[in-house]
Amino acid sequence: MPKQYAINQSPLYKLVGLRQLELCLGIDLERLDKLLKDGSYRTWVNDNDRAIQHPLGWLAQVHSKIAHYLAKIETPDYVYHKKGRSHVKNASEHTGYHLVAKTDISNYYPSITRAMLKSMFVKKFKCALDVAGILADICTYQRTHLATGSGVSGYLAFWASKDLFDAVYELSRARGCVFTLYVDDLTISGNAASKKLLTEVRAIVKRNGLKTKETKSKTFAAHATKMVTGVVLKGNESLLSNKRHKEIADNRIAIANTGNANIKATLQKSLKGRLMAAKQIIDSNEIKTVTSSDLIYS
Repeated sequence: MPKQYAINQSPLYKLVGLRQLELCLGIDLERLDKLLKDGSYRTWVNDNDRAIQHPLGWLAQVHSKIAHYLAKIETPDYVYHKKGRSHVKNASEHTGYHLVAKTDISNYYPSITRAMLKSMFVKKFKCALDVAGILADICTYQRTHLATGSGVSGYLAFWASKDLFDAVYELSRARGCVFTLYVDDLTISGNAASKKLLTEVRAIVKRNGLKTKETKSKTFAAHATKMVTGVVLKGNESLLSNKRHKEIADNRIAIANTGNANIKATLQKSLKGRLMAAKQIIDSNEIKTVTSSDLIYS
């Protein structure tokens, strides 16, 4: 098979028998309870007060296999969270002097329920009902919702919400606007990317059983400086945010002030990552008024 293929070429497509499912995932359904046993996830709350559920052991391996299959399915051109693209490329689609509207989906992965996934496997992947139910069980945390710390969740969330995103794309195109999606971030740019259009987009999300964040639903004037997926857009340029500049500067100061070799090594690794991320943003500009070395290393 080619690197990318249509959904109907996926090993997950039209699984209508339990034996087909076992062969596809390399599992024995008689051991399904063991696969989904208590303790199959490590859970914790991160620094942003977000609950994380991370699959372990055998379940992690099965999630990885499903994610591998899903990653190979072609997705619409408006999708930017895929191989060969990035949050920087996503932002760069909206450079220029025009209106920008953006919003994101609140509590995205936990909002994708087992019932939604089962319906997706039936309607999008044409699986039998019993197969779809088992797949939904395997892919959800305690058979309730998508796990926030699994590599399969991003792919599944997209396919479960594809009708929603397609509707936003069609609406944007009808208004002469550009629409891009980066995981749960929806961005629209163009002369019609107004508050009215943003209200219509949020209504589409709501009709599909999800919610948008009020604080992250914003519109920007044509000549305003805009923040899109972590990148500052100023006219035709993509720039590093003040926050990222400060993090780099603080990182340098911390390295200069520590005498502990282990701490210094950790800080240097962190700085390297921040510099690489910053370089990616600056180097994305077609016409550069500053270079990455001017901005970062001087």
